Amino acid sequence: MSAPGTTDITGARPVGAMLLAVCLLSTMDVVVKLLGGDHGIGQIVLLKSAASLPWVGLWWLLRPERSTWRLARPGAHLLRGVLLAIAGFGFFTAFTLLPLAEAYAILFTAPIVTVLLAWALMGERPGKGAGIALSAGFLGVLVVASPGLMVQDGQGHGPLTGYVAALIGTVGYAGVIVTTRKLAPSEGIGALALSANLVAGTVAIPVALIDWTPVSTTQLAGYLVVAGLSVSGIALISWALARVEVQRVAPLEYTAFAWAVLYDWAIWRTTPGLASILGAAIIVSACLWLETRRAAGQRRAAG
Repeated sequence: MSAPGTTDITGARPVGAMLLAVCLLSTMDVVVKLLGGDHGIGQIVLLKSAASLPWVGLWWLLRPERSTWRLARPGAHLLRGVLLAIAGFGFFTAFTLLPLAEAYAILFTAPIVTVLLAWALMGERPGKGAGIALSAGFLGVLVVASPGLMVQDGQGHGPLTGYVAALIGTVGYAGVIVTTRKLAPSEGIGALALSANLVAGTVAIPVALIDWTPVSTTQLAGYLVVAGLSVSGIALISWALARVEVQRVAPLEYTAFAWAVLYDWAIWRTTPGLASILGAAIIVSACLWLETRRAAGQRRAAG
């Protein structure tokens, strides 16, 4: 039991770290959206991955211990890097075609998709509520997508393309989460960061070369900012999860919707419609309900 007067402090710091991490990662997505008008998606994924390497190198200088860089399962690292590339292609495409709030609403289905992938890849049997949560999450996606579902520009670009890209990105992101859980017990955290960026960047090279455009010094600085925000956000999340239970801080990821609404209004002067707000509410409620059932099941199993 914590000493009197210390519980709130030790609990508040991980919560604060998680809130700051969500802010940093949301800001990263804004910078990616701004850069998306200048470069193709493959080039964005490649440059982001390449720009992450100096930050990983700094990490190596600060934490050179062998345990931090242990790499025992290269095949699983390869799969995780490919999934990260898929997530990047999907999300960055969605960010260029959709308001951030709409893209985030679809991203919020990731916990449900993660449960299904954990079942398929790791044999983790989903609870009885998984099917209900999946159905509710899919309903939420349809609600978000409904206003602009049929609005296309004749060249395959428009809301429908953005929604499909967001779903593909969500599946890739959920796959990264599952493979990270599988690798975490045996692999160093530094090795996870290095291998993911090397593989994702390598996968992006052929696509990037198809439509490569020159990169200015200012744009290169933008990619370094993107990489720094990404590394910092992930580090804060890891720090928070090491100190409190997942269910204490995981729901805080949904504060990203507030940042998305703020950035959409401040930069692009757009606001979410009723469908986006209602759909996001359905998706978040389904994920929180699923997490609540999962935590209750764990408590019953423990005792």
